[in-house]
Amino acid sequence: GHILRPETQENLNLPILSGITRQQSDEERRLRVHRLQKLVTDAGELSAKISEVDAADPDNLKVMQDAGGKAVTLIIGNRYFKRRLEKFRQNADDLIRRDPAKTTFDLRVDGSIFARSSPTMTAEGVRPSD
Repeated sequence: GHILRPETQENLNLPILSGITRQQSDEERRLRVHRLQKLVTDAGELSAKISEVDAADPDNLKVMQDAGGKAVTLIIGNRYFKRRLEKFRQNADDLIRRDPAKTTFDLRVDGSIFARSSPTMTAEGVRPSD
């Protein structure tokens, strides 16, 4: 192997990317990396809060980040990243105060945030404030 020197001297603060395996083709891995790049670009300054992105399903990205001192998972789909992350940011304190056991929030349906205790439990719809 070779150590590659970065092309830029910028300090890049990228999240961990999971959901990529050796069994996937180069094209499948490329798609997942491209979705991460699109997320980081689209989210702008909001991407600084993202610690990990699960791209196992590239059409249904899951973002892990801190909210109110606890780790949460945000299911954000494959588009409108900034709008969805901003909506969560605006409502995070209220959502966590209502039910601190909720750790997963589904943001894919515009105008709603579905809160879950874990990814496998039935969702409970929560209407965010505007």
